[in-house]
Amino acid sequence: MGRGKIVIRRIDNSTSRQVTFSKRRSGLLKKAKELAILCDADVGVIIFSSTSKLYEYSSTRIRVVDNLTKEKLAVQKLHSNLYFSTVQRSK
Repeated sequence: MGRGKIVIRRIDNSTSRQVTFSKRRSGLLKKAKELAILCDADVGVIIFSSTSKLYEYSSTRIRVVDNLTKEKLAVQKLHSNLYFSTVQRSK
């Protein structure tokens, strides 16, 4: 049996919010690593915490930000929260 749906909204309790951030950050970085290995893709993830601490992952030795700025790679799809909320409403 699967897990039930949760409502995606800001967590009011700061301790719970920090714990959730830490767990989800770890999960996201794990998924990024798996995607890079399974699909032989160059994957980069940049995360800023609420305290402006930077966390990043790059599947290659080159830092993600450096790669994007120096090589001026074209971003194929860049979506914000607004994009995802409109997609969810249309389903």
